[in-house]
Amino acid sequence: MLPLKTAILYSALSGVVVFLCRAFPFIFLAGGKNPLAKQRAFVFAAEKVIPPLAMVLLCANAVVSPIRENPVLLVPTAASSLLTALLHLLRRNVLLSIAGGTVCYMVLIRVC
Repeated sequence: MLPLKTAILYSALSGVVVFLCRAFPFIFLAGGKNPLAKQRAFVFAAEKVIPPLAMVLLCANAVVSPIRENPVLLVPTAASSLLTALLHLLRRNVLLSIAGGTVCYMVLIRVC
């Protein structure tokens, strides 16, 4: 257990770090004479590239991890991934495609 003074110090430091993390984007993107305002082009370009890249990495991890742990899960993982992609292409409904793929995967891992 930490002494009271140490706990207060850690809490204060955590508060400062959280405040700076939340204030940083406003400082970074502020206009006017701020020298960091010139970095706006990079931020606007990055906001278009990073979300799709993150989704690709998450999907790859979601598909590869179960197969790596248990190769028998290749069929349920591939089938549910294919169903998710097809539902999304046909209906363009994210919730429907995610729910359909999840239900398919849960059923197939119980059956296979």
